[in-house]
Amino acid sequence: DASAEPRSIAVLPFVNMSGEEDNEYFSDGISEEILNVLARTPDLRVAARTSSFAYKGQAREIPDIARELEVRMVLEGSVRRQGERVRITAQLIDAQKGFHLWSQTYDRDIADMIEIQEDLARQIAVAMQTSMDPKALSDMAAVGTRSVEAYQAYVRGVAAASRFDPSNFKEAYAHFERARALDPAFAAAHARAADFWLEQLDPTGLASGLTGETAERAAQAFDQRIDLAIRHAANEVDRLRTRLLKARRDLRWREAIELSRALLAARPGDDDTISSLLEMAAQVSDRELGTAVLDEIWPQALGE
Repeated sequence: DASAEPRSIAVLPFVNMSGEEDNEYFSDGISEEILNVLARTPDLRVAARTSSFAYKGQAREIPDIARELEVRMVLEGSVRRQGERVRITAQLIDAQKGFHLWSQTYDRDIADMIEIQEDLARQIAVAMQTSMDPKALSDMAAVGTRSVEAYQAYVRGVAAASRFDPSNFKEAYAHFERARALDPAFAAAHARAADFWLEQLDPTGLASGLTGETAERAAQAFDQRIDLAIRHAANEVDRLRTRLLKARRDLRWREAIELSRALLAARPGDDDTISSLLEMAAQVSDRELGTAVLDEIWPQALGE
């Protein structure tokens, strides 16, 4: 689609080539984490995970996917794991011009999985000619832990949570708790575990009532984990996101609105933050704020 922004990308779920269902967690988890890293890049527009992962297992042409998701670039890849060895292949495709902009194959030990993911994210950001300097790119791509065991537990949790099935939420939470225990400074694991308790506090949430804990105990569990996520955040964008989550949980709407604005300044065009800001404008009956946000995103809706 010629109207798609040049720096727009969809990350498709990597294909599990291992022939073992147990390795599905690794291919799904690393795909989602690369997506999350790229979403922190200020001048990239990244298709939402729910949109890009809808193509999992589908034999679709890349130009068709790009057109439907309104992106210029598509990242696809595959993962093959055998014992303690892993081969990851990734390729960045310019859907408009129909050629590979970048491709890479990693044939390494499973102990190198952290370095593989970080390098993948950096290489993709460079290939898409983002404005970030090398140090900022490295900071953005940092996983947040050097413990491979903690990271494997975390990725397993990400994959389980991504299935959007309540029966998997407790399994995901157990993996995040293990990751937290293995590396107490792993901010992303703290944040994901906090998300679980936030769902427990929402009576309409898919995960509500899974633990049987009282609202008071659930709130304490959330506060403990979100405070650790804030304290150990790997970068300022992640710290803003976790602070925003806590402010919204405590119904501190004005603070949450200011944090959302700061997030948008650091990450313009972030769909989740824009949606959150519109929702909060409605919560506090701030018509002026809601109108300003809509005015800002309206040209994008029109494809201008």
